[in-house]
Amino acid sequence: METIFDNLSIDRKDIKWEEHLYSLTPVEEVDGIWFKREDKFAPLGYGGINGSKLRQCIWLTSEYVKNADNPVGIISGTSVKSPQLPMGSAVAEHFGLDSVHVIGATKPHIAMKHENVASATWFNAKFFVNPNIAYNPVLQKKCQEILNNSPEARDFFYLEYGITLDHKAKWNTAQRIEQFHYVGSEQVKNIPDHIETLIIPAGSCNSCTSILYGLAKYKPANLKDVYLIGIGPNKIDFIEERLDIISNVSGINTKPYIRQYHDSPKMMEKHNSPFDIEPLPNWNYNLHHYDLHTTKYVDYQDEMNYTHGDIDFHPTYEGKMMTYVNEKYPHLFNNKTMVWIVGSKPYKEKMYEILNERLGDFPTELKEFHYAQ
Repeated sequence: METIFDNLSIDRKDIKWEEHLYSLTPVEEVDGIWFKREDKFAPLGYGGINGSKLRQCIWLTSEYVKNADNPVGIISGTSVKSPQLPMGSAVAEHFGLDSVHVIGATKPHIAMKHENVASATWFNAKFFVNPNIAYNPVLQKKCQEILNNSPEARDFFYLEYGITLDHKAKWNTAQRIEQFHYVGSEQVKNIPDHIETLIIPAGSCNSCTSILYGLAKYKPANLKDVYLIGIGPNKIDFIEERLDIISNVSGINTKPYIRQYHDSPKMMEKHNSPFDIEPLPNWNYNLHHYDLHTTKYVDYQDEMNYTHGDIDFHPTYEGKMMTYVNEKYPHLFNNKTMVWIVGSKPYKEKMYEILNERLGDFPTELKEFHYAQ
């Protein structure tokens, strides 16, 4: 299956991934529904690392390489199940950087049983294993300890959890937040004119925020309704805060919408003003939000398989969204609806077809990172 990359390689002598950050992924009709195929942002082939988060990871790393005095590596802390592991490691490998990941509540030989850990190790990543605790705040704290105390990692770029920029962290400026979301916002450009409804999975909501920014910029001609299907913990406040920051930097009204937060009436009341409740002048749309996590429709750690035509949806994200909409609101699946595929599940076997000569066989042992504590 084709991707938007004309040369599938990890070597910069063959291709520079950052030069494709603004290439538009296709919009395709499959069995009566339109899909935005961000899963085809896949520089190592379809089924390898892919999607909106990968685009953001490439942007963050390229900015680090351009602006740091001594760009030598990246460090992150995340779950052994997270696609951030192979994404961060592959992007680091592409830019000629080292990569270190902090993981927890496991042992090296057990961690290697997880596909994302095995893939990251294949991309020459090293791991600091926190044996007893996997709570995210503990992993992030350990990242900061390593950055502060390890001479080898002192100049590393801290790849934040979820491949994002915390807008409450003192090291991230409002301008940088806007630039981060600008990259993804451009993907709105090729929404077909006849589309009236968008359906978007809402996990970390970085992609949601970028899409909403793009809608405010490009105002798709006939868009009437946008549905955010919340997969994890409720991130409405995050979206609202981020869009305020983007508005302040860009001068664009990033909220030309009427809130319909169906499972979160208190949040809707919190963010509404008397002006918001009335139809907005000029261009506007209804922003719906359904919360699968808080309403206990499904737990974040659960998986739901779903296929439509030849599309196999990510069981943690789009699979849940498609299952929910098909069960509760099947009328939304029609020829005037576009479903936004943020990404698909990466498989190391798919990347092996491209990289086996370059990287060899998959390693069997974890590469550990040590530093004087």
